[in-house]
Amino acid sequence: MKISDRVQYAIDDANSGKPLSALMHACFALEGTGNKIFDNSIGSHNVFVNTFKRYHWAIEPMFATGINIEETIFRNILLKKREAHLSEILYEIFRCNFAHGNELPDGFDVELTTDPNRRTVSLSKQSIIMPDTIIYALCSAVVFSNMNGNCKIKDGYYLTLGTMYFDINKWWGREDDAKICFSTVNSPRI
Repeated sequence: MKISDRVQYAIDDANSGKPLSALMHACFALEGTGNKIFDNSIGSHNVFVNTFKRYHWAIEPMFATGINIEETIFRNILLKKREAHLSEILYEIFRCNFAHGNELPDGFDVELTTDPNRRTVSLSKQSIIMPDTIIYALCSAVVFSNMNGNCKIKDGYYLTLGTMYFDINKWWGREDDAKICFSTVNSPRI
């Protein structure tokens, strides 16, 4: 399956009320993009996490929760080997369970955003429920990555950030231009 297909399926599934399926496609699209950037010998974990970190400049504002994703450690979640940064949670809890056909552990989910002005992350012990903006955040990293400049999907798909509108087929691979656009976003970080 092509990376562009994964992005299209992620958006289709999110719009159809299937956020976990959408997140699965977004995770695999991010990892596929990372496979173009990094040497496969570093393993899928490092490819995923390093790609997430490389594109935090797009992921954080698109996630739209105000969380500083570079520095925040979710101490309420214990992972097997690593500190619980959002990239690590997405990899270990979501991506790995999707890839191996396992059900997600109780307490881990993606919620459809019903109020665009209120996006929350719900936390409790060994639990995180994220808004569906995580899907679009991961897709933005994939779309803007200069590694994906040759991609194309059906017309009519787009991403938004505030008043900015990104027609996906016009923005594939335009990483430098996207960085300029995203540098104008001034949102609080906690």
